[in-house]
Amino acid sequence: GYSLDELEPRLFSFNNPVGACGTCDGLGVKDVFDEEKVVANPELSLEDGAIYGWSKNNAYFYQMLRLVADFYNFSIEQPFNELTDEHKNIILYGTGNQSIDFSKIKGRRGWSNKKKPFEGIIPRMIRRYEESDIRSVREDLSRYVISKPCESCHGDRLNEAARNVFIQNKNLSDLTKLTIDQIYDFFNCIELEGKRGQIASKILKEISQRLHFLINVGLDYLSLERQANTLSGGEAQRIRLASQIGAGLIG
Repeated sequence: GYSLDELEPRLFSFNNPVGACGTCDGLGVKDVFDEEKVVANPELSLEDGAIYGWSKNNAYFYQMLRLVADFYNFSIEQPFNELTDEHKNIILYGTGNQSIDFSKIKGRRGWSNKKKPFEGIIPRMIRRYEESDIRSVREDLSRYVISKPCESCHGDRLNEAARNVFIQNKNLSDLTKLTIDQIYDFFNCIELEGKRGQIASKILKEISQRLHFLINVGLDYLSLERQANTLSGGEAQRIRLASQIGAGLIG
């Protein structure tokens, strides 16, 4: 089972920290560096430019990759798409706690004699993207960024507590995925007895009325998860009309 504190309205709002998914801050998506964009030319070797900025034309990074490849016994002269998944992962995401001897690399500020883990190309891009105050750097790195559904809430935008509150085996995220006419039928079929029925009857009536206004203006096919910026001008206008009618009749 799953235990919750007393329920309150803000738990069901992804715009409120109490209800929002902590991983994506209620956005439902996370910006990530896309491997396919980072490895723009997988048919080429690392030496010849499989990854922009890390070829033999950049002496510092090239030396770094060569030392990593020597340590793990693979070749940077081999096409990237022919490397093993393990070696690809090392290049892109680093060596973890495993230190590499980079003492032979001559960097921009002289000899770098540190023995340290290889950070990985993507973690380095993430760090620069988050830390840099230079607009051109962030703009350049943003070319490799895509939005993906949040791995914690899977796009539902709510945190685990909010997702574990159910009405007739459906949580709020399930309901928002239904079309308005489907949600209307769902709430009209709810039957509660005794005190629960008395408490819910007024709430269910208002929900039903508001959904009916949307159906009456021809928006029965929309889902509640539909984002405002994807609505046509006519759809947005009819939503405002339904809201005005509802406010007048219910208020």
